[in-house]
Amino acid sequence: MSDIVLVGPSWTRAEAAKCLGIAPGALRARSDILRLEGRWLEETYPALQFTDHEVRVEVSAVVEFAGSDLPGAAIADWLTRLILRSAR
Repeated sequence: MSDIVLVGPSWTRAEAAKCLGIAPGALRARSDILRLEGRWLEETYPALQFTDHEVRVEVSAVVEFAGSDLPGAAIADWLTRLILRSAR
């Protein structure tokens, strides 16, 4: 894979939870939410996945399909490239 491309903004756990109207701790239990985290990366949630106080259906489907087979950064990279390509 080439260099990972990520485009912000990304939200904190508290910001994502507020958008969805749930407790911050409940985000960890949701398998349909794209989360970026790593050894040197603070846990963040790409804002592109949220709309109208819910997770975009097409993003949640990709996240659930990929499951734990791919890290969140790889999924976010693919989504970002797809969005950038379609914007041309």
